[in-house]
Amino acid sequence: MKLRLLFLLNLLLNPLCVSATPLGTAFTYQGRLSDGGAPASGIYDLRFTIYDSTNNAGGIVASPLTNSAVAVSNGLFTTTLDFGEGVFDAADRWLEIGVRTNGSVGAFTALSPRQPLTPAPYALYAPNAGAAKTATTALTANGVSAANILGTIPDARLSANVALLGGNAAFAGAVTAMTFNGSGAGLTNVPAAALSGTIADARLSANIPRLNVATTAVQATGSPIVTAGFITGATVTSGGTGYVTAPTVTVNDSTGSNAVLAADISAGGIVTNLTVQNAGSGYSADATLAIDPPPSNAYQVFAGSNYFSGVNLLTNVNNVVAGNFSGNGGGLVNLDASALAGTVPDARLSSNVALLNGNAAFAGSLTASVFNGSGAGLSNVPSGSLTGTIADSQLSANIARLNANQTFTGTVTAGGFVGSGAGLTNLPVSSVGPTTNSLIVGWGDNGVGQATAPAGVSNVVAVGAGELHSLALKNDGTVVTWGYNGNGQTTVPAGLNNVVAVAAGRYHNLALKNDGTVVGWGGNGSGEATVPAGLSNVVAVAAGSFHSLALKGNGTIVAWGYNGDGETNVPAGLTNVTAMGSGGFHSLAVKNDGTVVAWGQNLYGGATVPAGLSNVTAVAAGFYHSLALKNDGTVVAWGYNGSGATNVPPGLNNVAAVAAGRYHSLALKNDGTVVAWGSSYSMVPAGLTNIIAIGPGCAANHVLAIQRQHIISPATLVDGTLPGARLPDNVALLNANQTFTGQNTFAAQNTFSGEVTASGGLRLNDANLWLRSGSDRNSGLGWFGTGKLFNGVSVDGPVLFGQLGGALGATLVGAYTNIALVWKANGNVGIGTANPTNRLMVVNARCDGNSWINSSDRNLKENFRPVDTKAILAKVAALPITKWNYKSDPSSEHLGPVAQDFHANFGLGSDCTSIATVDASGVALAAIQGLNQKLMEELKRRDAENAALKERLEKLERWLNQQLNGGAQ
Repeated sequence: MKLRLLFLLNLLLNPLCVSATPLGTAFTYQGRLSDGGAPASGIYDLRFTIYDSTNNAGGIVASPLTNSAVAVSNGLFTTTLDFGEGVFDAADRWLEIGVRTNGSVGAFTALSPRQPLTPAPYALYAPNAGAAKTATTALTANGVSAANILGTIPDARLSANVALLGGNAAFAGAVTAMTFNGSGAGLTNVPAAALSGTIADARLSANIPRLNVATTAVQATGSPIVTAGFITGATVTSGGTGYVTAPTVTVNDSTGSNAVLAADISAGGIVTNLTVQNAGSGYSADATLAIDPPPSNAYQVFAGSNYFSGVNLLTNVNNVVAGNFSGNGGGLVNLDASALAGTVPDARLSSNVALLNGNAAFAGSLTASVFNGSGAGLSNVPSGSLTGTIADSQLSANIARLNANQTFTGTVTAGGFVGSGAGLTNLPVSSVGPTTNSLIVGWGDNGVGQATAPAGVSNVVAVGAGELHSLALKNDGTVVTWGYNGNGQTTVPAGLNNVVAVAAGRYHNLALKNDGTVVGWGGNGSGEATVPAGLSNVVAVAAGSFHSLALKGNGTIVAWGYNGDGETNVPAGLTNVTAMGSGGFHSLAVKNDGTVVAWGQNLYGGATVPAGLSNVTAVAAGFYHSLALKNDGTVVAWGYNGSGATNVPPGLNNVAAVAAGRYHSLALKNDGTVVAWGSSYSMVPAGLTNIIAIGPGCAANHVLAIQRQHIISPATLVDGTLPGARLPDNVALLNANQTFTGQNTFAAQNTFSGEVTASGGLRLNDANLWLRSGSDRNSGLGWFGTGKLFNGVSVDGPVLFGQLGGALGATLVGAYTNIALVWKANGNVGIGTANPTNRLMVVNARCDGNSWINSSDRNLKENFRPVDTKAILAKVAALPITKWNYKSDPSSEHLGPVAQDFHANFGLGSDCTSIATVDASGVALAAIQGLNQKLMEELKRRDAENAALKERLEKLERWLNQQLNGGAQ
């Protein structure tokens, strides 16, 4: 719809000659609109803006004023405009008009050119100009001298900034006076120095402790109610105590936003109710609720002699009482021994205190320069304290003797055993061969080979994973790297040796040497690879995305590199650290008391340690999440859970080590198996065992682990046959599932009763792989070149065939099978479906041989919403339709829109380079409905107009008949 302003009829004002009545700032505007060259008729929304120039862009003098539902008849309209005071000040002004169909949510169409405003509105500038003849000076309308004003100015004519005695005055600035009189009711922020007398308890904040009131405050807790991604309610789990004002309520969730909740508190300072003011959207079932704590009144300093008549709880260790307590001390705990006077009775001593007149049982180590007595009853006496030789009869039955047959129930280890070995059972494989080897196993994202270790790398003791690179530490103290090297991260510094630990950041690496120094290399945009000068006595290193950590032998941490989120701001006084971990932008530390300290970015709660977490022995950090291993072999996780990285598998225990990737988590169990959860990159290869270590990688989408493999030397075997159970995993057994990773050639006819997996590739050399037993040759897999016949058809490619049909590209995803291509005995072919019901079927869409049939089942659709069909019609009318041809087919001409214009107008589809047939059909149907609606509205308008004309014609006919009949009725 093209609207154009043809001309401006006039601007009408209220009569200007009546000076006794103040004129307003509103004026009437009349104009005419055309629609496609014809006078417009209908209901429109008009937007008016005052500019200081006729040119684009110009400056806006008055903000846009929108008049909705303006009636336009035969092109003409009239509306009232009011831009307020100060717009028309004798400077030139232009009016810009924007138009859109009433009820539309689309943008306004600006009409061109802007219309100059005629002098009529400027009469508003001087409605009382006639009075100027009596003025002494009339330089400007607002320049009248105060001396020339007669009488009293009414209050209504005074500025809102003038304080009136009869009204409430709100002074925005500082108010100064020699003396203020009155009750002072309503005053706030009064300086304490201005007070006199004593403030009553009722005037004190609830945060002020009182001698006769217990001072406690407890934070309230609650839980949100999530329905279809919206916060539809919230419950108060605990109302807490000590609230003075309603606390702020926050919904914590990585996926949702915009929810607003409010809390109500009782007169007693308890949160009683939570109300949803905005439900927000996108929230998951993992959403949690945080209610701000009440004012803290737990830290008090009582310096004088105070009398407390109630029971007072001083639970904060920072509470200091400098004066004296009177009373019996009942209920006091943790008294400072240095503050005691007199002698503590025996009955008041701990049972752990030895008394001279009692039998003392020391559970710990007892040390003295000399012990007197017979030593009867002593146990665990150190051998260094003994003199002479202990007789065999005094030895435990658990002591082996040279002249007796011995049965060792535990593990016996020696550099070598002499004898025939007769009678030995359950020999470990390592006792048959000379050595064991530690190799790298990798899986996950391998786009640049980061999960595939270089051939021949062995005897590995540690690994680390960067975003696109990897590194390994060998037992000879050297480092091997591989993968992406855009930042030099796989270029090991020349001569690097004697390394005892390694760590990989996003683009940089760290190596800890046996002399306690650290070497860094690779990406250094934030100084993460620049080790602080003089750093020494380091016992462990960790690397985040762009920052680094070093744990020193004295239990302190040194950090350097990027600090945009505080990840290198090691908390002041942090000591006694035994382990640490580094995430994408946050850091973790384990103290020797089993607690965890975190700092740095806390966007998803990765740096918020769960309350009460204790007995921790190790930590690991991903990009936004964190893991803690407890001394009972269980794992605790917190932080970002968009990929399930913090969903610790139920029942996970016996964990020996943890590691975290970008969005996944790993646990190494005591039995050498690995459990993974989170991102799909972490899926553990089937049958993986004998793992002795896993590598951290806070920015990695791949996983590295170290697997211990036993090497059997045939030269050590002299006779007999090793059972299959005693052979290593690398030996193929005829009756077991096999994985051939190398290049193997089977020239003879071999029978494998188990599953055979050839991860290095299986070449059939133009032969068939039969899938059924015996001599059946009707079902199998083969490669048939051109000229070879399969069921009478020449084919070139892989064929999975059977008597009733076949399929290509069948893959298992979860519990479902994706069929890339399937064909049935009846000739039906399916793509993405295993049961085609038509000649060709692609998932749910199908072709019956004559036409293509899209799937439009309501059960396959969701999120139904109404559309504005008139707006769709307008967009269709404006959509460019041209003739064109595809570059690949210049001889075939087509007609229609291009995808970019279609997507820009309607925002449909997944991209701007294609148009789905369902979208094109839907737009056409919506446009037809919009056209029908518009036509019906126009017909109604014309019917009304015709009815009015008919009535006028009938009146005219009656009048004409009267005139013709001489005025007779």
